[in-house]
Amino acid sequence: MEKILLTWCISFLVFSGSYIFAEMGPGMMGQQGQMMESGQGEKQKSQNETAGAKIFGDNCASCHPNGGNIMAADLPLKGSRVLANFKTFLNFIRHPKMPDGSQGTMPSFARSKITDKQAKALYHFVTSI
Repeated sequence: MEKILLTWCISFLVFSGSYIFAEMGPGMMGQQGQMMESGQGEKQKSQNETAGAKIFGDNCASCHPNGGNIMAADLPLKGSRVLANFKTFLNFIRHPKMPDGSQGTMPSFARSKITDKQAKALYHFVTSI
C-alpha cells in the first residue's frame, strides 16, 4: 500500500507540473572537465550550466535527486549507460526504456517539452553532477 501511494504521489508531482527541488550540494554545478578561455567562453559556460540546472530542476530533480533514482535505486542517473553520448541521451529522454527494453516509469520528453537545444544543456549539466 505504501509503495502504491508513493508511486501515485510521485506521478502526480511529475505530471502535474509540480516538483520538488533536490538540495544541491557543492558538486551539483561542477566543472565539465574542459578548459575555456576567459570572457565570452566563461559567460557561455555559465549560461549553459544555469539553463541545464533549471531544466533538471523543472523536469528531473523530483525523481533524480543528486543524480540518483528514487523509482529504481539500482539504476541511478550517475554513471548511466544513457549518458555515453548526447545522441544516446537524447534518444533515451524521447523514448525511455528500462535496460531490458520494457516500459519504465519515466515519462518521455517530446521536443515540445524539452527542445534539442535544451536537451544539450541538460546533458552537459547531468554529466557534470
